[in-house]
Amino acid sequence: MQHYSNVKKIEVKVDELTTVHTAVGIATIIQLPEAIQGVIIGDLGAFKIEYLDKAITIKPLRFGARTNLYLTTQSRRFNVRLVTQNQDSSDYVVYLSAKDQKEKSVITWREFKRSAKTNSFSIELKRIGRTKDGFILVDFLLRSSESERKKIDPESLWLMQGKDSKIINDLFLSSEYVDDKNSLQIVMTLNQNDLISEIPATIELKGINSISIKIPKEALWRK
Repeated sequence: MQHYSNVKKIEVKVDELTTVHTAVGIATIIQLPEAIQGVIIGDLGAFKIEYLDKAITIKPLRFGARTNLYLTTQSRRFNVRLVTQNQDSSDYVVYLSAKDQKEKSVITWREFKRSAKTNSFSIELKRIGRTKDGFILVDFLLRSSESERKKIDPESLWLMQGKDSKIINDLFLSSEYVDDKNSLQIVMTLNQNDLISEIPATIELKGINSISIKIPKEALWRK
């Protein structure tokens, strides 16, 4: 990692977490080697984010704000921790690049549409991704039919095969809350070694207003 005053060049490994220091009144730029295809931020009300093709600008909206940020490109995902400090300690420009970019880390996505609905919630499956090192990613939306904001606890999301719960390696939520105007994007990462290939899987949101959706085995294991 090289430092030039408030400018950094950082090489990151796959799934490595990078800390970026921001400050109120300062616009911080994160530059990636490829065009950014998606952004998921933990606290939507704490930071303002704008796209600049291969970069984004980040401006904290309050002192002490901190959250996590995921930036996806065609070939990989960058994991970022955003913290807010004083202006002298903030980063102005952060260049992120892949240290060990290997073919096995590339996610191959394919569209998979399926939905389920209850009186309170609906789930819309969007796509399923695979990596050559054996991970399966399920990208879906959770929607609410009610105007009241509902907080979604990550621990209420389960992946089941039959009566057995399966390990979720990573779980990304675009926000903590969902209502009738704001859907929640969720990406669930699974290790195929933890799954049984002969039976389908079910995503469940457990609680008072529970909902579930089944993923056929063919959809999970299709390459």
